[in-house]
Amino acid sequence: MLRDLGARWLVDGVSVTPGAQMLLARLPDGRFLIGLPGDPAAALAGLITLASPLIRALRGDPVDGRRRSAVLMDDTVPADYADDTALVPVRLEISSAATQARPLLATGPAGLEGWAGADAIAVVPPGAGFRGDVVEILDLLGREGPQAT
Repeated sequence: MLRDLGARWLVDGVSVTPGAQMLLARLPDGRFLIGLPGDPAAALAGLITLASPLIRALRGDPVDGRRRSAVLMDDTVPADYADDTALVPVRLEISSAATQARPLLATGPAGLEGWAGADAIAVVPPGAGFRGDVVEILDLLGREGPQAT
């Protein structure tokens, strides 16, 4: 259908768990189309990692080039596939020494309890996700804090 409309594909799937089946396309009239997965946690991952940056860019918000990181305080649940990046809801603990991330379990209705209680999302690359690993975080509350090294 998108091909018939003359849409230009910008993102056709992402190697993340959850959320791999997301898409982003631009229609000939300039409008954007975001496709989100049917799984609720995967749809949230798509909103946070795809829709939110697009909306900020369209609003002309300045790009914050700083990368935030945190130390995992517990092991995370592994991604569905060995080469996927895992998006893990976490609770941050910020001190003068470091930012620590405590993974939250995907429990409750539709696996959304951890996502509902999260104040950040840990971006866990393939092969990582163990206690003590330093991972990039997407702080959903926009707080400042020290960086893990």
